[in-house]
Amino acid sequence: MSNVILFALILFANSFAYCMNDSIVNYYSNGKIESVIRFNGEIRDGEALFFYPNGNIKRELTYVNGIISGTVKEYSESGMLKELYVIVDGKRDGPTSYFDENGVYLEDRFFVKGKLQRVLEERSQPPLPPSEKKDITGTETPKSPPPQKPVKDKKQKTESDNFGLPKEQPRSSLDDDPAFYFDVEIMPEPTIGWIAFFDKLVYPEGAQKRGISGTVKLRAFVNRYGDVEKTEVISGLPYGCTEAAEILVYYTKFKPGILRGKKVNVQMEISLNFPPD
Repeated sequence: MSNVILFALILFANSFAYCMNDSIVNYYSNGKIESVIRFNGEIRDGEALFFYPNGNIKRELTYVNGIISGTVKEYSESGMLKELYVIVDGKRDGPTSYFDENGVYLEDRFFVKGKLQRVLEERSQPPLPPSEKKDITGTETPKSPPPQKPVKDKKQKTESDNFGLPKEQPRSSLDDDPAFYFDVEIMPEPTIGWIAFFDKLVYPEGAQKRGISGTVKLRAFVNRYGDVEKTEVISGLPYGCTEAAEILVYYTKFKPGILRGKKVNVQMEISLNFPPD
């Protein structure tokens, strides 16, 4: 009889959840965690994690008053990131990033209120010289003119003219320079201006509810056409703030940085405050 009772207790524990602090933890029959969901009373509220039977993470998301809201991360069974998107009012809204089985970025597809609008571009491919990417204001990027061939000086300098100093890098060599400079004469800036840029920063609902405040610092790699090729997080904030900052920066069109009169690739730090000013 005692064995029957023990078996029933084990079956009950594996079939249902138990509460740990304000989180509900569910288990698979093999003992692996199936999900960890935060509750506020009887309502799902806060971060939630879901797992595959092999123990690898399956999905990360946030509930706000029982509704999924903010950034959602989907993973393959091997544990590699598969999709990254944002839920607004219960529907996908904005870019959805897709990754291959190794977690390497493939492309973005843009959704508006749950409906697919267009494939934005493949970040894994090098940017085309006339960039076709649109900024977040919907303005089409003007095609850049082809690089001009360098004009040779009619009067050639002699070695003695340099007084033993290294020769200055020709301006024309900057046209195809792949390097991203830290310090240039004119730094990139949003085509819409910094004030309008910061006004477009979205304060995620989950972060608002929890009073999350602070600064997200990103490193943006802006190419000579004014497109952001990638971003790197220097310091972030939870509940979707970091992702909101990255989305804003990546889909903003910039005026290119200038070095010695030439448009060049620039890496720059951008700080975004939460709540937005």
